[in-house]
Amino acid sequence: MTNLPFLSTKDLTIGYREKSGDDILSANINFELTPGELVCLIGPNGAGKSTLIRTIAGLQPALSGTVTLMEQELSSYTPHQIAQMVSLVLTNPVNVPNMTAFDLVSLGRHPFTNWLGQISNDDRRIITEALAATGASHFTNREISHLSDGERQKIMIARALAQQPKVMILDEPTAFLDFPNRIDILAMLRKLANNHQQAVLL
Repeated sequence: MTNLPFLSTKDLTIGYREKSGDDILSANINFELTPGELVCLIGPNGAGKSTLIRTIAGLQPALSGTVTLMEQELSSYTPHQIAQMVSLVLTNPVNVPNMTAFDLVSLGRHPFTNWLGQISNDDRRIITEALAATGASHFTNREISHLSDGERQKIMIARALAQQPKVMILDEPTAFLDFPNRIDILAMLRKLANNHQQAVLL
């Protein structure tokens, strides 16, 4: 088992480029995410937490500094390559009509499917295992619109897990949940990080 970080930053500055100059939210950010580790990023609203997550997920360029993924600069990867190593769960709850939990979790396999997006028997096994790992197997054939917020969040985490990522990034995954569900989700993420030797940032 390697102790090398899956993801790291060096002197990272995040924010937005404006015509009037850079709007810097945070500068000189240095950290590492290692296998089996869960890291919780805490700070006040407007501190740049979501911007940091978008930056290290490759959705937004850094103002300066570097993000390294699997010992290679993030900027050297294509979006498709990043999707095979990094999964992302955003804040807003998902409510897609006529889509089952299995259908939603299967989206996690799309970075690995052929150009038609067809899933193989191996993909189906991975999807089923992701549902089981998040305690959501009994939701498999239920429509997303019929699930509670806590149940939907488990399905979104299962979708991210089905990508088999090295790094799982979650932006306020418990924002719309009550206290018992928050505890349940956090405990589940800690277990997933340990059991799957992934690096988890939330």
